[in-house]
Amino acid sequence: PEVRPIVSVKPKLANLPEPEEFEQAPLWTALIAYLNLGLLVVFGYFRDILRLFGYEATVGAKEWGNEGFPPLYHEFESFYHRNVYHRGSQLTAAPLAGVPGAEIERKKK
Repeated sequence: PEVRPIVSVKPKLANLPEPEEFEQAPLWTALIAYLNLGLLVVFGYFRDILRLFGYEATVGAKEWGNEGFPPLYHEFESFYHRNVYHRGSQLTAAPLAGVPGAEIERKKK
């Protein structure tokens, strides 16, 4: 009789990629990022107070005529979108002129 070695067979799961590993961000970078987000939130609340008293115009869309329906955005979602997201999207959503490289140029709108 032929003797075969016992081999543990692991089922192969559809060629799943290996999980990625990222290096830990330096503490100084994380602190600056949290400080920046905190300042954006503080200035956002300040702008909401100015809008409340009429010193700044509301540039975003307002919900009218939705009696009996829930609001489209929750309070903090609309606050974040109005005050934090728009400031960052102006920088990151700009079209580029040329090929990517060490230095890039933005197209003027």
